[in-house]
Amino acid sequence: GPAGIDHSVRGRLGPLLHEEVVHACHRVSAGLPLLLTHVLAALETAGEGADASLVAESGTRAVSDLLLARLDRLPPAATDVVRAIAVLGGGAALPAVAAFTELSEQDVATATAAPGRADVVGDRYPLDFVHPRAGEAVLRTVPQRERPVLHERAARLLDRAGAPPERTAAHLL
Repeated sequence: GPAGIDHSVRGRLGPLLHEEVVHACHRVSAGLPLLLTHVLAALETAGEGADASLVAESGTRAVSDLLLARLDRLPPAATDVVRAIAVLGGGAALPAVAAFTELSEQDVATATAAPGRADVVGDRYPLDFVHPRAGEAVLRTVPQRERPVLHERAARLLDRAGAPPERTAAHLL
């Protein structure tokens, strides 16, 4: 929790650290010890100039690096599911992910086990990432020219599924 993060951050970076930096470490790590460890290592490397913006930048890099390393070890169906969740957005319904990946719902459920064990995707429905920045990191792995096609596809799927118009429209903007 917040007290544990405060203790860890101040233990590694010094007791006189500004409160804003401690709060930024909590936000960026989402309370996940592995991410916090990577963020703190990056801040130690940066030296005395640790501020909230450096924490945010380090956190984004840490999430991206950890996520990409874990994605590389996932089976192809699991990677497809993770990409679908990133494109569809947090709170992706199982049927939407199945339609997007062209897998059965059972295959999607099975494929989420590996990213669940890797602490990439949560273990409940609707499907979402464990860390709020994970979806952004996954989307950065998609070539820029492919993104509009994927978002258009997501909009069509969500529209057919009866999603709220603003959720569908977000993919077209």
